[in-house]
Amino acid sequence: MQQETYIEPSDFPFKWESPEEREFTWVWDDVHTAIPNTPLTIAVNALRSFRPAASSTGSAPARPMRRVINGFAYSVRAPQRAVHMDADERRKRLDTLRDARRLWDEELMPTLIREIEAMKATEFTGATHNQLLTHLDSFLEYYQNHWRIHGQAVGPVFACTGFLVPIYKIITGSTEEAEPYRLLQGLDNKSLEVDRELRQLANRAREMVNVAPAFDAATLGIDILRPLKETDDGRTFLTHLQTFLDTYGHRSNVLDFSEPTWLEQPDFVLLTIKGLLRRNMDSENETFKLLSQERDQLVRQALDRVLDNVPIKDEFLDILSICQNVWPIREDHAFYIEQASGSQIRRVLVECGLHLAQENVIDSKQDVFYLTLEELKDALSKPQHADLKEITKNRRDERARFMRVTPPQFLGKAPSDEILLDNSESSKFVRAVSVPLTEERPSLLRGAAGSPGQVIGIARIVESQEDFWRIQPGDILVCRSTSPPWTPIFPVIGGLVTDAGGVLSHGAIVAREYRLPAVMGTKVATRIIQDGQMLSLDGNAGIVHLL
Repeated sequence: MQQETYIEPSDFPFKWESPEEREFTWVWDDVHTAIPNTPLTIAVNALRSFRPAASSTGSAPARPMRRVINGFAYSVRAPQRAVHMDADERRKRLDTLRDARRLWDEELMPTLIREIEAMKATEFTGATHNQLLTHLDSFLEYYQNHWRIHGQAVGPVFACTGFLVPIYKIITGSTEEAEPYRLLQGLDNKSLEVDRELRQLANRAREMVNVAPAFDAATLGIDILRPLKETDDGRTFLTHLQTFLDTYGHRSNVLDFSEPTWLEQPDFVLLTIKGLLRRNMDSENETFKLLSQERDQLVRQALDRVLDNVPIKDEFLDILSICQNVWPIREDHAFYIEQASGSQIRRVLVECGLHLAQENVIDSKQDVFYLTLEELKDALSKPQHADLKEITKNRRDERARFMRVTPPQFLGKAPSDEILLDNSESSKFVRAVSVPLTEERPSLLRGAAGSPGQVIGIARIVESQEDFWRIQPGDILVCRSTSPPWTPIFPVIGGLVTDAGGVLSHGAIVAREYRLPAVMGTKVATRIIQDGQMLSLDGNAGIVHLL
Protein backbone atom coordinates (compact mmCIF):
# COMPACT_ATOMS: atom_id res chain seq x y z
CA MET A 1 0.00 0.00 0.00
CA GLN A 2 1.42 3.37 -1.06
CA GLN A 3 2.15 5.77 1.79
CA GLU A 4 0.28 9.07 1.65
CA THR A 5 2.27 12.29 1.26
CA TYR A 6 1.26 15.35 3.27
CA ILE A 7 2.19 18.98 2.64
CA GLU A 8 2.86 20.81 5.90
CA PRO A 9 5.81 23.19 5.33
CA SER A 10 7.65 24.34 8.44
CA ASP A 11 8.01 27.90 7.11
CA PHE A 12 4.20 28.23 6.86
CA PRO A 13 3.14 27.25 10.40
CA PHE A 14 -0.47 26.37 11.19
CA LYS A 15 -2.56 23.82 13.07
CA TRP A 16 -5.27 21.54 11.74
CA GLU A 17 -8.61 22.13 13.44
CA SER A 18 -9.26 18.38 13.41
CA PRO A 19 -7.36 15.24 12.33
CA GLU A 20 -9.89 14.76 9.52
CA GLU A 21 -8.93 18.08 7.90
CA ARG A 22 -5.45 16.77 7.19
CA GLU A 23 -6.88 14.04 4.99
CA PHE A 24 -8.12 16.50 2.35
CA THR A 25 -6.23 18.37 -0.35
CA TRP A 26 -6.44 22.10 0.35
CA VAL A 27 -5.80 24.52 -2.51
CA TRP A 28 -4.78 28.14 -1.98
CA ASP A 29 -7.37 30.53 -3.43
CA ASP A 30 -4.79 32.82 -4.98
CA VAL A 31 -7.49 34.69 -6.90
CA HIS A 32 -9.27 36.13 -3.85
CA THR A 33 -6.38 36.15 -1.37
CA ALA A 34 -3.28 36.98 -3.37
CA ILE A 35 -2.24 38.82 -0.20
CA PRO A 36 -3.24 37.90 3.37
CA ASN A 37 -6.56 39.25 4.61
CA THR A 38 -6.76 41.33 7.76
CA PRO A 39 -8.32 39.68 10.85
CA LEU A 40 -11.50 41.75 10.67
CA THR A 41 -11.97 40.95 6.97
CA ILE A 42 -11.57 37.26 7.82
CA ALA A 43 -14.12 37.53 10.63
CA VAL A 44 -16.72 39.35 8.51
CA ASN A 45 -16.25 37.03 5.55
CA ALA A 46 -16.76 34.04 7.84
CA LEU A 47 -20.40 35.13 7.96
CA ARG A 48 -20.70 34.01 4.34
CA SER A 49 -20.90 30.43 5.70
CA PHE A 50 -18.57 28.74 3.26
CA ARG A 51 -18.33 25.77 5.61
CA PRO A 52 -21.31 23.39 5.91
CA ALA A 53 -23.24 23.25 9.14
CA ALA A 54 -23.71 20.05 11.11
CA SER A 55 -26.55 17.85 9.95
CA SER A 56 -29.89 17.67 11.73
CA THR A 57 -28.74 14.45 13.40
CA GLY A 58 -25.85 16.31 14.99
CA SER A 59 -23.20 14.53 12.95
CA ALA A 60 -20.26 16.45 11.49
CA PRO A 61 -20.46 17.68 7.90
CA ALA A 62 -19.11 15.32 5.27
CA ARG A 63 -16.05 17.45 4.64
CA PRO A 64 -14.80 20.94 5.41
CA MET A 65 -15.09 23.46 2.59
CA ARG A 66 -12.91 26.48 3.26
CA ARG A 67 -10.72 28.01 5.94
CA VAL A 68 -8.23 30.87 6.25
CA ILE A 69 -4.65 30.00 7.15
CA ASN A 70 -2.18 32.79 7.93
CA GLY A 71 -4.52 35.20 6.18
CA PHE A 72 -4.80 33.15 2.97
CA ALA A 73 -7.99 31.32 1.96
CA TYR A 74 -7.76 27.60 1.24
CA SER A 75 -10.52 25.41 -0.18
CA VAL A 76 -10.86 21.66 -0.27
CA ARG A 77 -10.36 20.29 -3.78
CA ALA A 78 -11.71 16.85 -4.57
CA PRO A 79 -11.84 15.02 -7.90
CA GLN A 80 -14.85 16.13 -9.93
CA ARG A 81 -16.63 13.18 -11.46
CA ALA A 82 -19.08 13.59 -14.30
CA VAL A 83 -22.69 13.48 -13.14
CA HIS A 84 -24.94 11.56 -15.51
CA MET A 85 -28.36 13.13 -16.07
CA ASP A 86 -31.17 11.40 -17.87
CA ALA A 87 -33.24 13.40 -20.36
CA ASP A 88 -35.84 14.43 -17.76
CA GLU A 89 -33.21 15.64 -15.26
CA ARG A 90 -31.38 17.52 -18.01
CA ARG A 91 -34.57 19.27 -19.12
CA LYS A 92 -35.41 20.32 -15.55
CA ARG A 93 -31.91 21.65 -14.99
CA LEU A 94 -31.99 23.67 -18.20
CA ASP A 95 -35.43 25.04 -17.28
CA THR A 96 -33.98 26.26 -13.98
CA LEU A 97 -31.05 27.89 -15.75
CA ARG A 98 -33.41 29.42 -18.30
CA ASP A 99 -35.14 31.22 -15.43
CA ALA A 100 -31.89 32.52 -13.88
CA ARG A 101 -31.88 35.79 -15.81
CA ARG A 102 -35.46 36.61 -14.86
CA LEU A 103 -34.65 35.77 -11.23
CA TRP A 104 -31.68 38.14 -11.32
CA ASP A 105 -33.47 41.00 -13.09
CA GLU A 106 -36.77 40.84 -11.21
CA GLU A 107 -35.84 39.60 -7.73
CA LEU A 108 -32.15 39.37 -6.81
CA MET A 109 -30.76 42.60 -8.29
CA PRO A 110 -33.69 44.78 -7.09
CA THR A 111 -33.22 43.36 -3.58
CA LEU A 112 -29.51 44.18 -3.69
CA ILE A 113 -30.11 47.72 -4.93
CA ARG A 114 -32.82 48.38 -2.32
CA GLU A 115 -30.74 47.09 0.60
CA ILE A 116 -27.51 48.78 -0.53
CA GLU A 117 -29.39 52.08 -0.82
CA ALA A 118 -30.66 51.57 2.74
CA MET A 119 -27.08 51.06 3.90
CA LYS A 120 -25.90 54.17 2.05
CA ALA A 121 -28.71 56.22 3.61
CA THR A 122 -27.64 55.28 7.14
CA GLU A 123 -26.03 58.28 8.82
CA PHE A 124 -23.39 57.75 11.51
CA THR A 125 -22.86 61.35 12.56
CA GLY A 126 -23.52 61.75 16.27
CA ALA A 127 -24.15 58.03 16.82
CA THR A 128 -23.34 56.67 20.27
CA HIS A 129 -21.27 53.50 20.65
CA ASN A 130 -24.42 51.46 21.23
CA GLN A 131 -26.19 53.00 18.25
CA LEU A 132 -23.15 52.23 16.10
CA LEU A 133 -23.25 48.63 17.30
CA THR A 134 -26.86 48.44 16.14
CA HIS A 135 -25.87 49.83 12.74
CA LEU A 136 -23.01 47.32 12.53
CA ASP A 137 -25.33 44.39 13.22
CA SER A 138 -27.82 45.69 10.66
CA PHE A 139 -25.11 46.05 7.99
CA LEU A 140 -23.79 42.56 8.68
CA GLU A 141 -27.29 41.12 8.29
CA TYR A 142 -27.57 42.83 4.91
CA TYR A 143 -24.14 41.50 3.94
CA GLN A 144 -25.08 37.94 4.87
CA ASN A 145 -28.20 38.21 2.74
CA HIS A 146 -26.18 39.56 -0.17
CA TRP A 147 -23.94 36.53 -0.04
CA ARG A 148 -26.95 34.24 -0.03
CA ILE A 149 -27.97 36.07 -3.20
CA HIS A 150 -24.40 35.59 -4.47
CA GLY A 151 -24.90 31.82 -4.51
CA GLN A 152 -28.21 32.13 -6.34
CA ALA A 153 -26.70 34.49 -8.91
CA VAL A 154 -23.34 32.90 -9.64
CA GLY A 155 -24.29 29.23 -9.51
CA PRO A 156 -26.19 29.34 -12.83
CA VAL A 157 -23.28 31.14 -14.57
CA PHE A 158 -20.93 28.20 -14.06
CA ALA A 159 -23.66 25.60 -14.43
CA CYS A 160 -24.73 26.84 -17.86
CA THR A 161 -21.18 26.75 -19.28
CA GLY A 162 -21.04 23.18 -18.01
CA PHE A 163 -23.67 22.45 -20.68
CA LEU A 164 -22.24 24.73 -23.37
CA VAL A 165 -18.63 23.56 -23.39
CA PRO A 166 -19.31 19.83 -23.98
CA ILE A 167 -21.86 20.33 -26.76
CA TYR A 168 -19.63 22.89 -28.51
CA LYS A 169 -16.69 20.51 -28.43
CA ILE A 170 -18.84 17.64 -29.71
CA ILE A 171 -20.01 19.79 -32.63
CA THR A 172 -16.68 21.41 -33.54
CA GLY A 173 -14.04 19.02 -32.22
CA SER A 174 -12.22 22.06 -30.81
CA THR A 175 -9.55 21.36 -28.19
CA GLU A 176 -8.82 25.02 -27.42
CA GLU A 177 -9.87 25.52 -23.80
CA ALA A 178 -10.98 29.15 -24.14
CA GLU A 179 -12.78 28.85 -27.49
CA PRO A 180 -16.26 27.91 -26.20
CA TYR A 181 -16.24 31.00 -23.98
CA ARG A 182 -15.70 33.23 -27.02
CA LEU A 183 -19.34 32.49 -27.82
CA LEU A 184 -20.07 34.68 -24.76
CA GLN A 185 -17.84 37.65 -25.60
CA GLY A 186 -19.10 41.10 -26.56
CA LEU A 187 -22.01 40.98 -24.09
CA ASP A 188 -22.41 44.12 -22.02
CA ASN A 189 -21.90 44.05 -18.24
CA LYS A 190 -21.23 46.42 -15.33
CA SER A 191 -17.43 46.16 -15.60
CA LEU A 192 -17.56 47.26 -19.24
CA GLU A 193 -20.03 49.99 -18.30
CA VAL A 194 -17.54 51.39 -15.78
CA ASP A 195 -14.83 51.26 -18.44
CA ARG A 196 -17.01 53.16 -20.93
CA GLU A 197 -17.68 55.88 -18.37
CA LEU A 198 -13.96 56.17 -17.65
CA ARG A 199 -13.22 56.52 -21.36
CA GLN A 200 -15.88 59.23 -21.51
CA LEU A 201 -14.06 61.06 -18.70
CA ALA A 202 -10.80 60.69 -20.62
CA ASN A 203 -12.46 62.15 -23.73
CA ARG A 204 -13.64 65.12 -21.67
CA ALA A 205 -10.13 65.61 -20.35
CA ARG A 206 -8.69 65.54 -23.89
CA GLU A 207 -11.16 68.20 -25.07
CA MET A 208 -10.43 70.63 -22.22
CA VAL A 209 -7.48 72.94 -22.78
CA ASN A 210 -6.26 73.06 -19.18
CA VAL A 211 -7.08 69.48 -18.18
CA ALA A 212 -5.05 67.11 -20.37
CA PRO A 213 -1.73 68.88 -19.53
CA ALA A 214 -2.37 68.26 -15.81
CA PHE A 215 -2.46 64.52 -16.51
CA ASP A 216 0.58 64.57 -18.80
CA ALA A 217 2.80 66.31 -16.25
CA ALA A 218 2.02 64.12 -13.21
CA THR A 219 2.84 60.61 -12.03
CA LEU A 220 0.75 60.64 -8.81
CA GLY A 221 -2.96 61.20 -8.36
CA ILE A 222 -2.43 64.09 -5.94
CA ASP A 223 -0.22 65.82 -8.51
CA ILE A 224 -3.05 65.62 -11.04
CA LEU A 225 -5.69 67.00 -8.66
CA ARG A 226 -3.71 70.05 -7.56
CA PRO A 227 -3.60 71.95 -10.91
CA LEU A 228 -7.16 70.87 -11.78
CA LYS A 229 -8.45 72.83 -8.79
CA GLU A 230 -6.83 76.02 -10.09
CA THR A 231 -8.61 76.49 -13.47
CA ASP A 232 -12.24 76.74 -14.62
CA ASP A 233 -11.74 73.80 -16.99
CA GLY A 234 -10.18 71.79 -14.20
CA ARG A 235 -12.98 72.48 -11.75
CA THR A 236 -15.57 71.55 -14.39
CA PHE A 237 -13.75 68.29 -15.00
CA LEU A 238 -13.62 67.59 -11.26
CA THR A 239 -17.42 67.91 -11.16
CA HIS A 240 -17.67 65.19 -13.81
CA LEU A 241 -15.11 63.11 -11.91
CA GLN A 242 -17.16 63.39 -8.71
CA THR A 243 -20.30 62.26 -10.56
CA PHE A 244 -18.42 59.20 -11.77
CA LEU A 245 -17.10 58.43 -8.27
CA ASP A 246 -20.55 58.83 -6.71
CA THR A 247 -21.83 56.12 -9.07
CA TYR A 248 -18.85 53.78 -9.42
CA GLY A 249 -16.47 54.81 -6.65
CA HIS A 250 -17.47 51.97 -4.30
CA ARG A 251 -14.84 49.79 -5.98
CA SER A 252 -11.57 48.87 -4.30
CA ASN A 253 -8.59 47.29 -6.03
CA VAL A 254 -7.88 44.77 -3.25
CA LEU A 255 -10.38 42.31 -1.76
CA ASP A 256 -9.91 43.40 1.85
CA PHE A 257 -12.03 45.80 3.90
CA SER A 258 -8.90 47.64 5.04
CA GLU A 259 -8.34 48.98 1.51
CA PRO A 260 -9.85 52.37 0.57
CA THR A 261 -12.38 52.68 -2.23
CA TRP A 262 -11.96 54.78 -5.36
CA LEU A 263 -14.27 57.35 -3.79
CA GLU A 264 -11.97 57.69 -0.79
CA GLN A 265 -8.75 57.55 -2.79
CA PRO A 266 -9.27 58.29 -6.51
CA ASP A 267 -5.63 57.84 -7.57
CA PHE A 268 -6.44 54.70 -9.58
CA VAL A 269 -9.15 56.50 -11.55
CA LEU A 270 -6.91 59.49 -12.26
CA LEU A 271 -3.95 57.37 -13.33
CA THR A 272 -6.19 55.21 -15.52
CA ILE A 273 -7.45 58.33 -17.27
CA LYS A 274 -3.81 59.36 -17.75
CA GLY A 275 -3.16 56.03 -19.46
CA LEU A 276 -6.30 56.29 -21.61
CA LEU A 277 -5.23 59.72 -22.85
CA ARG A 278 -2.30 57.99 -24.56
CA ARG A 279 -4.57 55.58 -26.45
CA ASN A 280 -6.67 55.87 -29.59
CA MET A 281 -10.05 55.33 -27.99
CA ASP A 282 -11.87 55.22 -31.33
CA SER A 283 -10.18 51.85 -31.90
CA GLU A 284 -11.56 50.62 -28.55
CA ASN A 285 -15.13 51.10 -29.83
CA GLU A 286 -14.25 49.17 -32.98
CA THR A 287 -12.91 46.32 -30.83
CA PHE A 288 -16.34 45.62 -29.35
CA LYS A 289 -17.93 45.50 -32.81
CA LEU A 290 -15.29 42.98 -33.87
CA LEU A 291 -15.95 40.89 -30.76
CA SER A 292 -19.62 40.56 -31.61
CA GLN A 293 -18.80 39.71 -35.23
CA GLU A 294 -16.27 37.09 -34.13
CA ARG A 295 -18.78 35.59 -31.68
CA ASP A 296 -21.48 35.37 -34.33
CA GLN A 297 -19.03 33.83 -36.81
CA LEU A 298 -18.12 31.08 -34.34
CA VAL A 299 -21.81 30.34 -33.83
CA ARG A 300 -22.40 30.14 -37.60
CA GLN A 301 -19.43 27.83 -38.05
CA ALA A 302 -20.76 25.52 -35.34
CA LEU A 303 -24.26 25.50 -36.87
CA ASP A 304 -22.87 24.75 -40.32
CA ARG A 305 -21.56 21.47 -38.94
CA VAL A 306 -24.98 20.31 -37.73
CA LEU A 307 -27.37 21.62 -40.38
CA ASP A 308 -28.75 18.12 -40.93
CA ASN A 309 -28.92 17.23 -37.24
CA VAL A 310 -31.90 19.26 -36.10
CA PRO A 311 -32.08 17.92 -32.50
CA ILE A 312 -28.47 18.75 -31.64
CA LYS A 313 -28.68 22.09 -33.48
CA ASP A 314 -31.79 23.07 -31.49
CA GLU A 315 -30.22 21.94 -28.23
CA PHE A 316 -27.04 23.92 -28.96
CA LEU A 317 -29.02 27.09 -29.74
CA ASP A 318 -31.12 26.65 -26.59
CA ILE A 319 -28.05 26.23 -24.36
CA LEU A 320 -26.27 29.11 -26.08
CA SER A 321 -29.26 31.41 -25.54
CA ILE A 322 -29.36 30.50 -21.84
CA CYS A 323 -25.62 31.11 -21.43
CA GLN A 324 -25.62 34.44 -23.26
CA ASN A 325 -28.49 35.65 -21.07
CA VAL A 326 -26.85 34.54 -17.83
CA TRP A 327 -23.18 35.27 -18.57
CA PRO A 328 -23.19 39.06 -17.80
CA ILE A 329 -24.21 38.23 -14.21
CA ARG A 330 -20.63 36.93 -13.83
CA GLU A 331 -19.45 40.56 -13.64
CA ASP A 332 -22.66 42.28 -12.54
CA HIS A 333 -23.04 40.41 -9.25
CA ALA A 334 -19.56 41.55 -8.18
CA PHE A 335 -20.49 45.17 -8.85
CA TYR A 336 -23.31 44.96 -6.32
CA ILE A 337 -22.12 42.38 -3.78
CA GLU A 338 -18.33 42.42 -3.44
CA GLN A 339 -18.06 46.10 -4.31
CA ALA A 340 -21.17 48.16 -3.46
CA SER A 341 -22.21 46.11 -0.44
CA GLY A 342 -18.59 45.57 0.59
CA SER A 343 -17.89 49.31 0.50
CA GLN A 344 -20.73 49.89 2.96
CA ILE A 345 -19.31 47.27 5.30
CA ARG A 346 -15.99 49.11 5.10
CA ARG A 347 -17.78 52.40 5.87
CA VAL A 348 -19.31 51.11 9.10
CA LEU A 349 -16.06 49.39 10.14
CA VAL A 350 -14.07 52.60 9.61
CA GLU A 351 -16.61 54.45 11.75
CA CYS A 352 -16.17 51.83 14.47
CA GLY A 353 -12.42 52.32 14.23
CA LEU A 354 -12.84 56.08 14.59
CA HIS A 355 -14.90 55.60 17.78
CA LEU A 356 -12.33 53.21 19.27
CA ALA A 357 -9.41 55.50 18.39
CA GLN A 358 -11.19 58.42 20.03
CA GLU A 359 -11.62 56.27 23.15
CA ASN A 360 -7.87 55.42 23.02
CA VAL A 361 -8.64 51.72 22.63
CA ILE A 362 -6.54 51.57 19.44
CA ASP A 363 -3.96 53.98 18.04
CA SER A 364 -5.72 54.83 14.77
CA LYS A 365 -9.01 54.03 13.05
CA GLN A 366 -7.16 51.79 10.57
CA ASP A 367 -6.14 49.49 13.44
CA VAL A 368 -9.73 48.31 13.71
CA PHE A 369 -9.02 45.89 10.85
CA TYR A 370 -6.63 43.98 13.11
CA LEU A 371 -9.39 43.09 15.55
CA THR A 372 -11.82 40.20 15.38
CA LEU A 373 -15.52 40.96 15.14
CA GLU A 374 -16.05 39.80 18.72
CA GLU A 375 -13.23 42.05 19.99
CA LEU A 376 -14.66 44.99 18.08
CA LYS A 377 -18.13 44.56 19.52
CA ASP A 378 -16.84 44.05 23.07
CA ALA A 379 -14.66 47.16 22.82
CA LEU A 380 -17.54 49.30 21.57
CA SER A 381 -19.76 47.99 24.38
CA LYS A 382 -17.18 48.73 27.09
CA PRO A 383 -14.47 51.00 25.68
CA GLN A 384 -13.32 52.06 29.15
CA HIS A 385 -12.20 48.49 29.87
CA ALA A 386 -10.43 47.87 26.56
CA ASP A 387 -6.86 48.49 25.47
CA LEU A 388 -6.15 46.71 22.21
CA LYS A 389 -3.09 48.62 21.02
CA GLU A 390 -0.65 45.78 21.66
CA ILE A 391 -2.90 43.19 20.01
CA THR A 392 -3.38 45.25 16.86
CA LYS A 393 0.34 46.04 16.62
CA ASN A 394 1.29 42.38 16.87
CA ARG A 395 -1.26 41.34 14.28
CA ARG A 396 -0.21 44.11 11.92
CA ASP A 397 3.41 42.92 12.22
CA GLU A 398 2.35 39.32 11.64
CA ARG A 399 0.40 40.25 8.51
CA ALA A 400 3.38 42.26 7.24
CA ARG A 401 5.52 39.15 7.65
CA PHE A 402 3.11 36.99 5.64
CA MET A 403 2.84 39.71 2.98
CA ARG A 404 6.40 38.70 2.10
CA VAL A 405 5.54 34.98 1.96
CA THR A 406 4.34 32.97 -1.02
CA PRO A 407 1.94 30.42 0.49
CA PRO A 408 2.16 26.78 -0.57
CA GLN A 409 -0.18 25.97 -3.44
CA PHE A 410 -1.41 22.89 -1.54
CA LEU A 411 -1.74 21.86 2.09
CA GLY A 412 -2.76 18.57 3.63
CA LYS A 413 -2.86 15.49 1.46
CA ALA A 414 -0.76 15.92 -1.68
CA PRO A 415 -2.92 16.37 -4.80
CA SER A 416 -3.64 13.31 -6.86
CA ASP A 417 -3.20 13.25 -10.62
CA GLU A 418 -6.99 13.29 -10.85
CA ILE A 419 -7.10 16.65 -9.06
CA LEU A 420 -4.23 18.11 -11.08
CA LEU A 421 -5.86 17.06 -14.35
CA ASP A 422 -9.36 18.18 -13.34
CA ASN A 423 -10.96 20.21 -16.13
CA SER A 424 -14.38 20.84 -14.57
CA GLU A 425 -15.90 24.32 -14.76
CA SER A 426 -15.04 25.10 -11.12
CA SER A 427 -11.38 24.22 -11.74
CA LYS A 428 -11.16 26.88 -14.45
CA PHE A 429 -11.56 29.66 -11.89
CA VAL A 430 -8.81 28.75 -9.41
CA ARG A 431 -6.28 26.62 -11.28
CA ALA A 432 -4.85 23.79 -9.16
CA VAL A 433 -1.51 22.90 -10.71
CA SER A 434 1.88 21.92 -9.41
CA VAL A 435 4.65 23.98 -11.02
CA PRO A 436 8.09 22.45 -10.50
CA LEU A 437 10.91 24.82 -11.42
CA THR A 438 13.79 22.94 -12.96
CA GLU A 439 15.84 26.11 -13.32
CA GLU A 440 16.39 29.01 -10.95
CA ARG A 441 15.14 31.37 -13.69
CA PRO A 442 13.50 29.40 -16.51
CA SER A 443 13.06 30.89 -19.97
CA LEU A 444 9.52 29.53 -20.42
CA LEU A 445 6.40 29.58 -18.23
CA ARG A 446 3.17 27.68 -18.78
CA GLY A 447 -0.35 28.49 -17.70
CA ALA A 448 -3.94 28.33 -18.88
CA ALA A 449 -4.62 29.72 -22.36
CA GLY A 450 -6.93 32.45 -21.10
CA SER A 451 -7.35 34.55 -24.25
CA PRO A 452 -6.04 33.89 -27.77
CA GLY A 453 -3.42 35.90 -29.59
CA GLN A 454 0.31 36.49 -29.57
CA VAL A 455 2.27 39.56 -28.57
CA ILE A 456 5.82 40.62 -27.77
CA GLY A 457 6.19 43.39 -25.24
CA ILE A 458 7.74 44.76 -22.08
CA ALA A 459 6.74 43.11 -18.80
CA ARG A 460 5.31 45.46 -16.21
CA ILE A 461 5.12 43.88 -12.74
CA VAL A 462 2.16 45.35 -10.86
CA GLU A 463 1.73 44.50 -7.18
CA SER A 464 -0.92 47.09 -6.33
CA GLN A 465 -2.62 50.24 -7.59
CA GLU A 466 0.44 52.24 -6.57
CA ASP A 467 2.16 50.65 -9.59
CA PHE A 468 -0.50 51.52 -12.16
CA TRP A 469 1.12 54.80 -13.15
CA ARG A 470 4.13 52.86 -14.46
CA ILE A 471 2.08 51.01 -17.09
CA GLN A 472 2.86 52.24 -20.60
CA PRO A 473 0.66 51.56 -23.64
CA GLY A 474 1.37 48.08 -24.97
CA ASP A 475 3.04 46.76 -21.79
CA ILE A 476 2.35 43.17 -20.79
CA LEU A 477 0.74 43.30 -17.36
CA VAL A 478 2.26 40.72 -15.00
CA CYS A 479 0.41 40.42 -11.68
CA ARG A 480 -0.84 37.98 -9.09
CA SER A 481 -4.47 38.29 -10.20
CA THR A 482 -7.01 40.87 -11.33
CA SER A 483 -10.50 41.74 -10.13
CA PRO A 484 -13.32 43.79 -11.73
CA PRO A 485 -11.93 47.16 -10.54
CA TRP A 486 -8.83 46.49 -12.66
CA THR A 487 -10.88 46.45 -15.89
CA PRO A 488 -10.11 50.09 -16.83
CA ILE A 489 -6.39 49.36 -17.31
CA PHE A 490 -7.08 46.68 -19.94
CA PRO A 491 -7.41 49.21 -22.79
CA VAL A 492 -3.86 50.36 -22.03
CA ILE A 493 -2.00 47.02 -21.87
CA GLY A 494 -0.92 44.72 -24.68
CA GLY A 495 -1.27 41.39 -22.86
CA LEU A 496 -1.76 39.73 -19.48
CA VAL A 497 0.15 37.15 -17.43
CA THR A 498 -1.04 36.16 -13.95
CA ASP A 499 0.05 33.94 -11.11
CA ALA A 500 -3.55 32.99 -10.30
CA GLY A 501 -6.75 32.08 -12.07
CA GLY A 502 -7.87 30.15 -15.13
CA VAL A 503 -9.97 30.60 -18.25
CA LEU A 504 -13.05 31.54 -16.16
CA SER A 505 -11.33 34.04 -13.86
CA HIS A 506 -11.89 37.76 -14.23
CA GLY A 507 -8.64 38.54 -16.05
CA ALA A 508 -9.23 35.94 -18.76
CA ILE A 509 -12.83 37.01 -19.36
CA VAL A 510 -11.94 40.69 -19.69
CA ALA A 511 -8.84 39.95 -21.80
CA ARG A 512 -11.11 38.18 -24.29
CA GLU A 513 -13.37 41.23 -24.33
CA TYR A 514 -10.40 43.42 -25.28
CA ARG A 515 -8.84 40.88 -27.67
CA LEU A 516 -5.72 40.76 -25.50
CA PRO A 517 -3.55 37.61 -25.33
CA ALA A 518 -3.58 36.22 -21.78
CA VAL A 519 -1.86 33.38 -19.94
CA MET A 520 -3.45 32.66 -16.56
CA GLY A 521 -2.42 30.76 -13.45
CA THR A 522 1.33 30.40 -14.04
CA LYS A 523 1.73 30.45 -10.22
CA VAL A 524 5.22 31.97 -10.45
CA ALA A 525 5.18 34.79 -13.03
CA THR A 526 5.62 37.66 -10.57
CA ARG A 527 8.56 35.88 -8.97
CA ILE A 528 10.32 34.79 -12.16
CA ILE A 529 9.70 37.62 -14.64
CA GLN A 530 11.72 40.81 -14.18
CA ASP A 531 10.08 44.23 -14.49
CA GLY A 532 11.02 45.66 -17.88
CA GLN A 533 11.95 42.28 -19.35
CA MET A 534 10.88 41.48 -22.91
CA LEU A 535 8.26 38.72 -23.16
CA SER A 536 6.74 36.74 -25.98
CA LEU A 537 3.24 35.78 -24.91
CA ASP A 538 1.23 33.07 -26.68
CA GLY A 539 -2.37 33.14 -25.45
CA ASN A 540 -3.33 30.30 -27.77
CA ALA A 541 -0.93 27.81 -26.19
CA GLY A 542 -0.75 29.28 -22.66
CA ILE A 543 3.01 29.88 -22.94
CA VAL A 544 5.20 32.82 -21.96
CA HIS A 545 8.74 33.02 -23.37
CA LEU A 546 11.17 35.16 -21.36
CA LEU A 547 13.41 36.88 -23.92
